[in-house]
Amino acid sequence: MFSFGNFFKKKQIEILSPVDGEVINITDVDDEVFNKKMLGDGVAVIPAANEFYAPFAGTITSIFPTNHAYGIQHRTKVECLLHIGLDTVNLKGRGFEPKVKQGQKVKANELLAVVNWSEIAGEIKSNQSPLIFLPDSLKGKKITNIKLGAVKAGEVIAIIQ
Repeated sequence: MFSFGNFFKKKQIEILSPVDGEVINITDVDDEVFNKKMLGDGVAVIPAANEFYAPFAGTITSIFPTNHAYGIQHRTKVECLLHIGLDTVNLKGRGFEPKVKQGQKVKANELLAVVNWSEIAGEIKSNQSPLIFLPDSLKGKKITNIKLGAVKAGEVIAIIQ
């Protein structure tokens, strides 16, 4: 049955956890670039697993040459940056195995990358993994965190509306 309530309801984007772990506020990330929101607002996950998944359906807009960060654009043009770990750029790709290519369309919760945490553990600042939404792509939309604490990959952790 058609519902006018749903028809006029503002569209929202559900943001899924990209990895099993613990969701924390972006302001609690141990890096000023992220906790001061210099790149944009978002959330972060302290991973308890090595597989990272797409937080929503979209297109891979960028994969950093070091394979530690992935840009993903939603069909609404909202774009995020998944940054796996802190100071991981210094590894020059070691320990990261991308499972997607730039320009590829992905489904929500599709595998993006696998990380070998044991190989890189002593060489990174932290495994905290920020999920940042680029301010220019939000066009006035707001991010609302709806879950903190323990999470499984694919669970809704935030919404954008």
